[in-house]
Amino acid sequence: MPTLNLDKLVIDRVYDAWFEDKNLNLLACLDQVQNFGVNTTSETKDKTDAQGALIKRYYTSKSVEVTGENAVLSLNLMSIQTGSDKVVNENVVLPRILMLNASESPITLPETPIEGTVMVYGTYDNGLPNTDAPYTAGAAAADDTYVLTTVDGVTTLTAPTNATATIQIKYDYQVATGKTAVRVNQYASEFPKECKATFRVLCSDVCDPETVRALYIVFPRFQMSPDFDWTLDTESAQSFSGTAFKDSKMVA
Repeated sequence: MPTLNLDKLVIDRVYDAWFEDKNLNLLACLDQVQNFGVNTTSETKDKTDAQGALIKRYYTSKSVEVTGENAVLSLNLMSIQTGSDKVVNENVVLPRILMLNASESPITLPETPIEGTVMVYGTYDNGLPNTDAPYTAGAAAADDTYVLTTVDGVTTLTAPTNATATIQIKYDYQVATGKTAVRVNQYASEFPKECKATFRVLCSDVCDPETVRALYIVFPRFQMSPDFDWTLDTESAQSFSGTAFKDSKMVA
């Protein structure tokens, strides 16, 4: 078997990234990392002579910045970036927007709305809600008045009597037990916490290119930046960046 030459490694790609809290609980694992980079800069202190010629340069400190992208959206990564814990399942409140034909009245809603959150509108020909003429709730259906009824956990909406085309129904609801949902909060007063970051990189020795090996870049003290761009289209990627503190290392 050829001797491993650690001075001549061919890098393939970052295979995955692991982020753990101080108790080594896994916060996120990314397997779609791309455009990954580590940038190291330094601070210096210079000594010059009377004419300003450089005599000696002292390096006083280093700074390491990590950047990358995840090809798909990770809510675990976003939770680290926002500095907030994920809210999951029945602890989540979600909105629901329905476009339905008034002729289907009474309409059975998929969930029971939270009281006070229901809004019902008529629509323009282009499908947008007519916010100048919202319908109101009442005890009996009438012109511009709808009725909301809940029996045995099933909620139905009776459309206004003068609604003859498409209506828009919007409300908030509590996710039911056993259903899956995730919410990530973005608070102005919360920021990313320090964590441990490990990046596994696939590489090969030039003398044995057929053997794929793992190169680990480990940042025992890493803080994700709260600055990130989130572009919602198919071709976009989820960007991330962060700062490594003292005690980081690279292991092959």
